[in-house]
Amino acid sequence: MNHYLGIDIGTSSVKVLAVTPTGKTLGRYSADIETHSPHRGYQEQRPEDILRAVITALAAAVKNTEGEVLGAGFSSAMHGLICVDENDKPLTNCWLWSDARSAEVAQSLKKNALGDKIFAETGTPIHPMSPLCKIRWLQENEPNIFAQTATFFDLKSYVIFRLFGEKVIDYSMASATGLFANEKMRWSQLALDFCGISEEKLVKFVPTSHRLPDLSEEYVKKTGLSPQTPFIIGAGDGVLANLGAGATAKDEVALTIGTSAAVRTADDVYSVAENGSLFTYILEENTFLIGGASNNGGNVLEWFSKKFTDRIKGKSEGELVKNMLESSKEIPAGAEGLLFLPYIFGERAPLWNAEAKGGFYHVTHRHGQAHFAKAVLEGILLNLRLILTEIEKVTGRKIEKVIAGGGFFRSKSSAQLAADIFGKTVILRENVDNSAYGAVLMTMKALGAIENYAEREDWLTEGGRFVPDAERVGVYEEVSREFREIVSGM
Repeated sequence: MNHYLGIDIGTSSVKVLAVTPTGKTLGRYSADIETHSPHRGYQEQRPEDILRAVITALAAAVKNTEGEVLGAGFSSAMHGLICVDENDKPLTNCWLWSDARSAEVAQSLKKNALGDKIFAETGTPIHPMSPLCKIRWLQENEPNIFAQTATFFDLKSYVIFRLFGEKVIDYSMASATGLFANEKMRWSQLALDFCGISEEKLVKFVPTSHRLPDLSEEYVKKTGLSPQTPFIIGAGDGVLANLGAGATAKDEVALTIGTSAAVRTADDVYSVAENGSLFTYILEENTFLIGGASNNGGNVLEWFSKKFTDRIKGKSEGELVKNMLESSKEIPAGAEGLLFLPYIFGERAPLWNAEAKGGFYHVTHRHGQAHFAKAVLEGILLNLRLILTEIEKVTGRKIEKVIAGGGFFRSKSSAQLAADIFGKTVILRENVDNSAYGAVLMTMKALGAIENYAEREDWLTEGGRFVPDAERVGVYEEVSREFREIVSGM
């Protein structure tokens, strides 16, 4: 069958989704990317490894899916940085969103009025994840590399340059750099001055519907694609996850919990959280996504499983959640007073503190392994509830529905737990590759195959609807109040 491809360049792997013109998924293909941590706080990937994973996953999709590729579009992890010299040779590895080497830069800027001004203009919270802080760190700590850098690429723009020979970044990815003035749709002079660079050091920004040149001959051979296959630049993975999940109405949010986690809602008005607790990124012109990403999701479950027990085992987030829920099913809501702050890996939203620490509170002799498992699951969701509450404050809207996806929700019991903690209806989508699916939808719209996204929401299959239990909601209201009080003192 003829089909479209959605290419999602993630943090740990590249995923390619093949989807028919009627929305049916034909296949999913992936290739892993190795992450290196040469020093404490460093999180890097080799540019060649990223490119190789893209080619491997694309080639697998072409080889194993019958029919013509009608078009392809990109999704990508945000906040990456690759420094390239005048001969287009990388001077650095790709510094990922999780790279924390610029923590002191971010901390200093947050205390400065300039940080507030840059945040208000760019919508990107001041945090070591952002290229804004990474470039400033490079200027202060690696002046030779800084001086040799001719172009600062993000993760996706570098891959696109290698595949198509064009130096471009879409509005969506640009809006997550901390360097882009979202309302003005141009590079922020405030941010550029802070980094000590000019616009000439950055690539050209284009709409998310931008059609790329033909794929280069080298990669036509390596992927098996036709050189005339139309490619659309696409957007960032976070905003495309909302699109892929069908969470674009103003009374709903998309909740994704994989290795990390995020809560986001769509709006046609640009607004930012005055306290800097949320991001505001672009989906496409005149459509913004407001929300927050947490460092702590399925990775916390893996940490707990490895460090605290030999009995709660599982390879994926879904298996870990299922086993932890099973082991703690007799433990009542609130884990009998045991409370867990999930900041094992520092934190982005709502704290934006790379040095944040996790911990258990109110431990007594009554609490056993099952209590700790329950508290860990609850703590992850209680933190995401804080983000959701901030979204309601900033937008002035009451959220009624939570569209949930990611490995955490492969167990329906986890969806019920989320409904009880949030006090809102949780809807599961059967498609778990929301970012890649969103890239397909954006490609189809850009190529004229569909007129708008709303008409295609009937393609999305509901995997379950979970209504909050009134009694448990009451318990979690009290638990959430205490959780917020502890967090506010951090």
